[in-house]
Amino acid sequence: MRKSAELINKAMKSRDINKTELAALIGKTKQTVSTHLSKNSTRDMTFDVFVEYAKALGYEVALIDRRTRRPISSDNEETHTLSITIKFNGEERIVEF
Repeated sequence: MRKSAELINKAMKSRDINKTELAALIGKTKQTVSTHLSKNSTRDMTFDVFVEYAKALGYEVALIDRRTRRPISSDNEETHTLSITIKFNGEERIVEF
């Protein structure tokens, strides 16, 4: 399973929310949500969709500087690796791009 879909599925499980409920929260069809979260889908969700799903589930998505562990300022001109940190049941997950 793709990492983005895996993280959203875990977030849904931790919030006890199914695909129908998530679809209602974001104003999409269950079919659209299922396509994004399917293990067999050849189409990955975009970053914007990932953020939309995470926010609907009550999670915040942030860019974190790997060296300092601080959020990256929008006016910081340095180049950084894109890291998304999400906590599930006390376990921290970092997805890097």
